[in-house]
Amino acid sequence: MAGGSVVRRGQAEDFEPAFTLWWRAESTRRNGPPPPVSVERVRGYARRKGAFLLVADAVGEVVGMVLVTPASSRPSEVAVVQMVFVAPERWGEGIGGKLLAAALAEARTRGFERVKLWTHADDARVRRLYEGHGFGRTGAQLAGESGEPIVLYERPL
Repeated sequence: MAGGSVVRRGQAEDFEPAFTLWWRAESTRRNGPPPPVSVERVRGYARRKGAFLLVADAVGEVVGMVLVTPASSRPSEVAVVQMVFVAPERWGEGIGGKLLAAALAEARTRGFERVKLWTHADDARVRRLYEGHGFGRTGAQLAGESGEPIVLYERPL
């Protein structure tokens, strides 16, 4: 149990609470609500074939989530961590690390060989999380939806 929560596979009824948690955490990170294009993108992840959701559950309340999809270019080989979010009031409790470790284990079980993810270049806390779980920067960088730089991380399973 991380921070009084247990990581479990997300069920259909967990998607809305997980989406709400994402919106709250992203709004806190941005100091304002995410743009509509981000909302549509995030909702689309859950509809992708082969997507899986894991949640951190604290006595019936979703306090963390991770959503993983197969890569569109190599769906049988590469998984993409689309998002890892924890309720802002629970930041720093180790929930994100437990979720990420569980997602990597699940991706390995599903036969993926590698995992990729994009993250904000200026978010040192999140970069430490990913680097602490064996991800390394590839050198690729893009402008995110709000113009902020995002960087690509990757690791083998």
